[in-house]
Parts: sequence; C-alpha cells; structure tokens
Amino acid sequence: MALVARAAAATTTHARHVLDVGCGAGNYSLKLLEQVPNLDITLIDLSQPMLERAKKRLRQATAGDITMIQATLEKSAA
Repeated sequence: MALVARAAAATTTHARHVLDVGCGAGNYSLKLLEQVPNLDITLIDLSQPMLERAKKRLRQATAGDITMIQATLEKSAA
C-alpha cells in the first residue's frame, strides 16, 4: 500500500483530489496523504459506518474537503 501511494504521488505531482472507491476505513487515503498532503478526498463505500470512520480518521490528516458517497459500483445482471 505504501509503495502504491508513493508511486501515485510521484506520477501525479499536481494532484489536488483523490477518489477512494471501496475506501473501508480510509487506509489507502491516509497513506497517500503522507505523500501528498491536504488533498480533497471523495470516499465511496457500501457501508455508512465505514465511511464515517474513514472521514473521522482523514479529517485529522487533511485540511481538504471530504465527500462521502454510500454506494456500490457493482454491475447488476440484467
């Protein structure tokens, strides 16, 4: 996870926003914020309690905006 965060930071040096799909408790976003501080973050997860937990953890690590979206991105079988 740390390696991916370092690679993302190195290849997107002017990033200001991150989309964390399936964010869980926000671990990836936290790692990324160590490399690129104060990003705006959009969190997507199916679980509202996990979104709340991630937001609480990330609020301490960024001055950027945090947007939460409770949803799944699964494709339905039609």
